[in-house]
Amino acid sequence: MPTAYEAVTTSHHSGPESWGAIAELQRAGVNFECRMTWHRALHTWGEVVAIGEMLSQRGVAQFALQVARSEPMLNPAIGDARVTVDDKRYVRAELAACFEAFEIRE
Repeated sequence: MPTAYEAVTTSHHSGPESWGAIAELQRAGVNFECRMTWHRALHTWGEVVAIGEMLSQRGVAQFALQVARSEPMLNPAIGDARVTVDDKRYVRAELAACFEAFEIRE
């Protein structure tokens, strides 16, 4: 499980609860998409790839990355670290083949 979950969500339980929800959806046979909001100050492309690989290894078929909007940020300490074209290109090359459906949304 990614170790930065609590730092990003500010909730101690969010990581285990998210992975548990995925497992429950899979057990129920529900068709679902995992989504992750990507802000460069919170996740490097390497961390995004690691999370995507974990999802793939757990049998997730659909994964979408949503690029965070930098304006306005409710937490100014996060700053304006935009996901670059090269970031997206690298992540797409690493993860597209891992899922039946993979998308990076602006």
